[in-house]
Amino acid sequence: MSEDFIHSKRVYRTEIMKSVPPGVHGGVDASRLPFEDDSFSSSFAVDAIHHIPDSLKAIKELLRVTKDGGFVILIEPYVSLLSYPIYKLFHKEKTSAKLDLCSCNTWVTEAPQDGNQGVMQNLLKILARQDREMRFKSIQVTYLSPLSFFATGGLSRPIPVATSVIRAIVSLERYIPSKILKITGSRILVIFEK
Repeated sequence: MSEDFIHSKRVYRTEIMKSVPPGVHGGVDASRLPFEDDSFSSSFAVDAIHHIPDSLKAIKELLRVTKDGGFVILIEPYVSLLSYPIYKLFHKEKTSAKLDLCSCNTWVTEAPQDGNQGVMQNLLKILARQDREMRFKSIQVTYLSPLSFFATGGLSRPIPVATSVIRAIVSLERYIPSKILKITGSRILVIFEK
């Protein structure tokens, strides 16, 4: 996202680190957003929810501050049969395929870089039971990246792979049926329509 785009829109960017990099407008507690109801046309978070101690409350807050007709768009890690061993062995954050759904606030600690790769799919199970109180019209889930995310090294370890190889992998992934992506994906795109 370019700085020109950010300055031409009412966009808020946040960061979990204490030292705030250029272009980040501040840090807020995602479980208690300091904005009125229906403040934003849409909300977007990439690799954030699985770092938040009370992830469910953070999603509720994103829905609260998003206007009716808007979207809350989340991109998060996804634990599948293929991604589980890779996340477990090569990623510094925890990876739990099964979490205690009754105590979602214990999935992640308060440490800024703590996270758990299995949070989003467990939250989806909770949301399926609570959708009436959550105030959203629909939810769309897309499973992504069984190979390309790891071929690039993900977010933590860049791997020197030729761009042409990554392009070929991404092209191949476009043809994988969604049922196969559900058991092989490493990322998940979740779109709530409010």
